[in-house]
Amino acid sequence: MGMTNLILILKAWFEAIFGLVVPRGCAGCGRPDDVLCPQCQALFRQWSVRCVLPGCSSRGYACGWYRGAVRRAILSWKDHGDQECDGTFARALSDLTLTLLREDCPDCRQVVLVPAPSSRSSMHKRGRWQMMPLVRRMRFTLSGTGLDVEVRAALRLEGVAGKSVQTSGSLARSSRIAGHIQLVDGALDGIESETVVVVVDDIMTTGATMGQCAHVLESAYHARVIGLALAMTAPRGSDRQ
Repeated sequence: MGMTNLILILKAWFEAIFGLVVPRGCAGCGRPDDVLCPQCQALFRQWSVRCVLPGCSSRGYACGWYRGAVRRAILSWKDHGDQECDGTFARALSDLTLTLLREDCPDCRQVVLVPAPSSRSSMHKRGRWQMMPLVRRMRFTLSGTGLDVEVRAALRLEGVAGKSVQTSGSLARSSRIAGHIQLVDGALDGIESETVVVVVDDIMTTGATMGQCAHVLESAYHARVIGLALAMTAPRGSDRQ
């Protein structure tokens, strides 16, 4: 058993014991004694959400819509340090990954998970790169299905000021991050051409950030790239807002 897998097992055991001592509520609706209750978990399994990512040939998918309980759960995890959501969110993303591979690429056996980059200020504020624990848990889950899965921190974000969510419109978001998402030297060395590269992020608004990530990876590495997010914001004026 690898050290990463052992750490994940021990962490899950500790969280279970801690939950017996200090009961908690669902991150989405507040229901007692659940990290994320079954009803809220179901909201992270609306997998029909998809779009063509701007500036590249890849497609983006999300587990659910960024509203209501989904929004509250993500904000609790992202901005208020609710790390107990790591496992639940990673399972939702893993299930979506398996569904996409079985439907669109049933013969694919090699997968590389790439966490979307965070700015240094964001990581300093939150005390961690919040996507990294998710992709590590995804690797643990997906490897158990027979896939050959690696995690590569292949992208970095340089010189971006302000938050993506504070910028409205696809063009504004694309302009904000254009040229600032860069490939880490050597990050994709040794990866075979038939490998599926999966970029994983938390929220997809216009798809501009995910599109830039996919564009950088496509330009440097000629293979299939898929973008996954926990949630996607609904277009303005739609009945899903």
